[in-house]
Amino acid sequence: MTAELLHFTPRDELGPHDNLGAFVELCRTSLVLDARTQFNKDRWDVGERKGQNKTERATFSTLEAAAEGADDPMPQPFKDFSKACLVYLHATRPVVSQAQRLAALRCLEAALRERSKDARPTAVDVEVLDTAAALVGKSYGIETAYRVAGQLELIARLMREKRLVSLSQTWVHSLKRPRSKAEAVSEEAQKAREEKLPSPRLIGALGLIFQTASEPRDVVVSSYTALMLCAPERVNEVLRLKRLCLVEGDGRFAGKLGLRWAGSKGFEDTTKWL
Repeated sequence: MTAELLHFTPRDELGPHDNLGAFVELCRTSLVLDARTQFNKDRWDVGERKGQNKTERATFSTLEAAAEGADDPMPQPFKDFSKACLVYLHATRPVVSQAQRLAALRCLEAALRERSKDARPTAVDVEVLDTAAALVGKSYGIETAYRVAGQLELIARLMREKRLVSLSQTWVHSLKRPRSKAEAVSEEAQKAREEKLPSPRLIGALGLIFQTASEPRDVVVSSYTALMLCAPERVNEVLRLKRLCLVEGDGRFAGKLGLRWAGSKGFEDTTKWL
């Protein structure tokens, strides 16, 4: 999607309702996320999924509809605010996937309904935000919920700074950060890490399959596995390997064979030596 600098300056003499209207109109005509051409749609194309030949989509559905795989749209005026919020935050704080921001917006809209405040973004207060955070905790797993709550916090800060609501101070969610076993230092954590590793027997079996595979399916899968083991990378990088990816080493790498992995995020290609 085309990059564009967005900046909204609220007017002191206007109340939250009028500032919200101006905020939505600014984002409605933006090139960010192609909002100019798809703002009136309830399902947007928001970019390509990294490492996949799939289009990332954002559906402005309610929390309940999303849980059931349905497309029931958010009620107005919250729906237009959600679209504008997604656009403005992507211009100022871009992310690879919009899923967690959209999840935070769904929980915020559901919290407004639960507090009998209709679908008015300007009615968001501390009570509504606390309710939304509780809905996040109930609707998602521990790790995902913590990240979604972080996006909810970001949305609340945006609403306060742009004077779309009457919040007197910064709101902070209360969900606890999950402790990852991969980061912990203990015998239990070390055991958990070791359990994720394949056994020596399994690694030997992979080598045997690679050497003896004859069916195309087995050749492809075992070849991908061999590539990821001899020059550690993720499967999406393997899928992006170009045909001429072998590198003959010279200088201090003379006599060695390398694999040229495609660069991403503006970085050059990287060679890993086998």
